[in-house]
Amino acid sequence: MTIATLASPAGEVLAQAFHFPLGRAALPPAEAVAVALEKDGRSWQLRLRAPSFTQSVRIEDSGFRPEDDWFHLPPGRDKLIRLRPRAGARAASPRGIIASLFGAPVAYGEPP
Repeated sequence: MTIATLASPAGEVLAQAFHFPLGRAALPPAEAVAVALEKDGRSWQLRLRAPSFTQSVRIEDSGFRPEDDWFHLPPGRDKLIRLRPRAGARAASPRGIIASLFGAPVAYGEPP
């Protein structure tokens, strides 16, 4: 697998591209994604980090909508995902799961 990253001079990731010369199925199963729920002022965000390449990461949260979803996560780099309240949702704080293709789901947030 090849990962190409376009970053700003400050190190902010602007774009990424992934190439799978042997196909996605040839990749080994991903290790569990580390997830931390953080409050940034009045908004929420998830900080994700994976020890190995993790493909097709999705975020499921009934009260909040992620700004990014169904993305690949390169190893050893933090990725911040801002969460916005869903219209009509009554959840005070986010609670959901992070899951990837071929990976076990990881829960975040407080249980009700």
